[in-house]
Formats: sequence, structure tokens, C-alpha cells
Amino acid sequence: MTDRTSAKTVTPPPEPQADTLPGSVPPEPAALAVLAFGFQAMGMHRIYARTGKQNRGSWRLMERLGMRREAHLRQSQKVKGEWDDEFIYAMIVDEWQEKQQDQPPGPVV
Repeated sequence: MTDRTSAKTVTPPPEPQADTLPGSVPPEPAALAVLAFGFQAMGMHRIYARTGKQNRGSWRLMERLGMRREAHLRQSQKVKGEWDDEFIYAMIVDEWQEKQQDQPPGPVV
């Protein structure tokens, strides 16, 4: 059972396309800001995200962020009339804190 006040789902956007709108925030900094907000401002213990296997940009982004793939649900959702697998990625606060210690100092989020 999950305590809904301490675990949240986020869905990161796919990797940026060539036609990304001027002034928009690229997905990696935006996703890092979501993780920072969840862990630092909201005091979350665990954050998880779900994405379809076909959405390669999304799951590759989660891997770059340091999230770990916890589940591979086979043919769990229909996308455009076809069955698609779903991946679930997660990070806990201890992993976030370790990742922050490994990063060079930067702007506070």
C-alpha cells in the first residue's frame, strides 16, 4: 500500500523536438525542477513516473535524471489502437540527495 501523501506520479515530457517553442523550458531542467520541488519543498519520500515503451524520449529522460526502472508492464495500455507496454520509474529521497551531492553547485531551485 502506498501512502498517497508521500509518493507522487510525474510524467516527464518527451525529449525536445527541433520545433521547440522559443522561451519554453527544455524537458531535463523542467523534470529536475519537478523532482526538486517534490523532494525539497513538499518533503516527498518517493516520486514515480509512468510512460509507454513507445515513448523513448520520456523513459530515456527518466534514466538521465537517475530514476530507476522498477516495472515493465506488458501490453498494459492501448495507444492509438495498439497495445503498448508501460514502464514505471522511481526515485527515493535518499537517491535524490546522493545525486545532489555529486552535482557541482548551481542555481537553487
